[in-house]
Amino acid sequence: MIETAKNKLGERANLVLGDSEHLPFEDNFFDKVYCNDSFHHYPNPEKALAEVCRVLKPNGIFIVCDSWLPSFPRFIMNLFIKQSREGDVKIYSEKEIRRMFAEFFTDVEWKRVNKTAGMAIGTKRSL
Repeated sequence: MIETAKNKLGERANLVLGDSEHLPFEDNFFDKVYCNDSFHHYPNPEKALAEVCRVLKPNGIFIVCDSWLPSFPRFIMNLFIKQSREGDVKIYSEKEIRRMFAEFFTDVEWKRVNKTAGMAIGTKRSL
């Protein structure tokens, strides 16, 4: 995927391959971090959140857009997701996302984007 993106973007962007639990950036490096449609793949979401927090500057913003489903369809999907070979781990509820974000961020917002997606936004605590 990174090669496809490099071919499309050329020199307009510096693309870096990394691991969500070990981001290849210095502390306090970014003003904003955006995660799209990948949070449900993280086996250790709290560790990924800690890494995002580490690379964000104080008062930096973290935005996650990811899969979301109402409780019963999410329950069924999470039963089957364990059999997935796509690297899916879990579809989270709004409550779960808010709880995880609250450990690292303030001013946590969550909103439904459409029938199958939600967005969470948090601000890194200032030092």
